[in-house]
Order: sequence, then C-alpha cells, then structure tokens
Amino acid sequence: MAELISGAMPPDDSGTDTFNRFRYQAHIAFRFCLNCYFEQGVLAITAEHFEDLLVESEHELRFVQIKTRNTERGPWKFRHLMDDGGALRSLLRTHRALRGLDDGRRLVYDIRLEGALERSDSIRRLAYGAHGADEAMSKACATRLVCDEAEAEDLLSRVVIHAPEPPREFIEDRNLSDLRRAAGHLSANELKSIYEATIGLIETAMRADLLNDNWPGAILEPESSILEVRRRADAKRVDRPRLRPILYRLDGSDHAFLSVVTDPDRLRATDLERKMLAVAASGVLIKRAKQLRANASRHMLEFRASTVLDVERFLADLEFRLLSVAETSAAAVGPGPMAIWRAIEERLELHADQYDPRQILNREPLLLMGAICQYSDECQFDWQANA
Repeated sequence: MAELISGAMPPDDSGTDTFNRFRYQAHIAFRFCLNCYFEQGVLAITAEHFEDLLVESEHELRFVQIKTRNTERGPWKFRHLMDDGGALRSLLRTHRALRGLDDGRRLVYDIRLEGALERSDSIRRLAYGAHGADEAMSKACATRLVCDEAEAEDLLSRVVIHAPEPPREFIEDRNLSDLRRAAGHLSANELKSIYEATIGLIETAMRADLLNDNWPGAILEPESSILEVRRRADAKRVDRPRLRPILYRLDGSDHAFLSVVTDPDRLRATDLERKMLAVAASGVLIKRAKQLRANASRHMLEFRASTVLDVERFLADLEFRLLSVAETSAAAVGPGPMAIWRAIEERLELHADQYDPRQILNREPLLLMGAICQYSDECQFDWQANA
C-alpha cells in the first residue's frame, strides 16, 4: 500500500478506499489501451499519478480527469467540479501549463465521472453532445477558481464530460465484457489474466516518478527536456509496443461479429433496395446487401458511442476510401450489379487494411461492403458504371 501511494498524495482521495480509487483510474484507462493496441486512433496514453491522463491521437490531445463519488453523496453538480480537488481545478493547472506549447493538435479536457449527473443542474451542458457552458457558468467558474472570465470561458470551451461511468464494483465487469467481445476465442481465465496484466501495466505507469512541474511539457516537447525528465516521461507512457507483450493474444480474435438483423426498420425497402432493383439485382443479392448494411450501420453507431476521438473526421475518411473503391470497381467491370459486387468484394478482401486503416469496421470485408450499401442508401452510389 505504501508503494502505491508514494509520492504526492492525492488531494481528494484520502480514506480507507484510496486503493480502490487508484485502481478505478486504471480501469477507466483500460479502454484507451484497447483502442491503442488495435490502432483505433489512440497513439499513446500517459498516466500522471492521481492527476492527469493524457490520451494522444493523430489530431487530438485529450487530458482526462477521472473522479469518483460515493452514491450517498448524490449526483454530480457543476459546483462539485470546482471544489477543492475538483476536476476543473486540476484542468486549469494543465490549461495554464499548456500556454506556449502547441504541436498543432486539438486540445480536449475530458472529465470522466463515476455516477450520475444531477438532472436539473447546469453540469449537463458539459456532457458529451450537449450545448456547452453558458455565460453564467463561465462567471461562476471565474469566481470559484479565481481567474478572469475569458480564461474560464476558454477552459470550459474545451471540456466534455462522460458520465455516468460504471461504479467501482462494476467497471471491471464492463471491461471484461469488452474483452470477451474482442476475443471470444479465449477462455474466461485467459481474458482475466490479460486484463489483470494490462491493469498492472497501467498502474506501473501511474506509480512512476511524478513529472510535477514538467507536466505536460516533457510529453509534448521531449526534445527540450533534460534526460532525466525524458526518462520519467517515458516510464509513464503506455503505447502499442508496451501493450504488445500482454495483448498479442487478442490478435487471433475475430473483432467483427455479424448477425442476422430482423429489425424491420433496418431492413425496410430503402433507397438501397430501389437502386438494386433498378439495375435488376437478384432477390438474394438484395437481401444480402440489406443484412450487411444493417450490420455495418450498427457497428458505426457503436464506434460513434465508444471512441474518444473526432468521430466524424474518421468516418468521412472511411466514406471517401470506400466510395472510391466502389466507383473504380464499377467502372472497371461490365454492367450488372453482381459483377460490380464481386469486383468490390475482391478488392476489399485483398486490401481491407488500406480501406479501413483505423479499424473502424475492424477491417472486416463484409462490414466494409455493408458500409458501401449504407452509402448507396444515402444516394452516394448507384451500382452501375456511370455512378
């Protein structure tokens, strides 16, 4: 226990459940590690002891604050974020430390909260997909954090809250369920072993020597840091090479799970079906296209809900790549939807890594074909050479 809490004591994590709160942060970081290993946008995760988690992607730097709250204390309110040890106080320190540090990536301040948000409180304006802070919130933030209103407004403009995160007693089960979906070929004992080893790696990074005043400059500008600071920063960084010795056993998994979709709203006679009927596609081909479209639609919705990145940019890139292969395949073969279908299918099977580099659809050719069917349903592809 002494080893776990050595270094700076957490300002808001005192009490007999310190260890559980410490471990909760590692549990939250686990999903980022999975995204990193499967190359789904995350490049690296840096864990600063009890303080900040930095999730790096190609276009984004996401500083994550993870806060726990016992249920008897009630739901989260905006004012709680500004209490002593509150998430916004920590993020303001990071926000100020970032002045003068700019590597071109977008900054996001991500607050992960155990438990629910108060239904009628202004904190809901900061939730993912909500409207963002208003003027009254910026003024309250400036007063509580003793900063000017412009700084408070800039800080809050970068904040997004993800809540509720699962409670401490259930979050491990949630993460193990993710592992089971990703690696159904492994036994429960093997998955548990992989999970515990990954959590241990994250905790090792969290326990490593603090960066303190060198945070986050040692990460964003390592070339300007002294050798000892760079060594400490590297010890706190978890990337794919560090994860590989643990997670390599997931490589044999079938990341994509296709199923028969019976939801009538997903399989109704949409523009996809009308287009295929117009070019004399068989009933069997139309049925297959509708099933694949429904599966791809479901997986893209799951990607939107689970990723920590700029979702729309990645989905637009996937759309461009898949429409390109669809249109060039159609132009290269004779008329008829079956010939076009087979030409697209062949390219997807041979070069799935090129068309889905971020594994949004797990580089699964059938799901990629389903996405093309979805784009057809949106009137972007007509299953003929002159599309």
